[in-house]
Amino acid sequence: SLVNLGGDTAVIYTALQSGKVDAISSWEPITSRVIETGAGFPLVSIWDAAQHKEWVGSDHALGFALMTREDVIQAKPDLVKRMVTAHKRALDFIRSSTADTLAGVILGNPKAAEQFQGLDRSTVVKLIDRIKSGYGTGCLSKSGFDVEMNLAVTYQLVKQPITFADFADTQFAGECP
Repeated sequence: SLVNLGGDTAVIYTALQSGKVDAISSWEPITSRVIETGAGFPLVSIWDAAQHKEWVGSDHALGFALMTREDVIQAKPDLVKRMVTAHKRALDFIRSSTADTLAGVILGNPKAAEQFQGLDRSTVVKLIDRIKSGYGTGCLSKSGFDVEMNLAVTYQLVKQPITFADFADTQFAGECP
């Protein structure tokens, strides 16, 4: 049966580690905490491009996005442009920095460090090394969207598919080649 654990990373980790649940849907830093402590292991190493392609259907997917509403785009296009630019610069920083540098930035920020509480720096560096290649440029991927929409239709998460054009306004971030 499905057990709703909410979004608290400590609760999710503890539920698996204690045996309250047999498996979890995970994201970082939960994944690394589970692996490093031996509380479990990944059934699919989604950060591995070959496994990602096998299980998701593409070597990338549009799983996360900076989002707003149409009225905000119309009323505050300069703000939207600045937000997208900041997001793309952050992605550039991630791609151009070493995992050790990124770990220093994360652990040096008290709010960010809260998410990694209980993990030592070397584990955070390994975590970043594992997922770093998954960060894109910030462009919007039609093929990545198509993968996600296909999954949503297959698992009946949506009543009917929408098009990439209905989903995304690419005027600020651009469409991936």
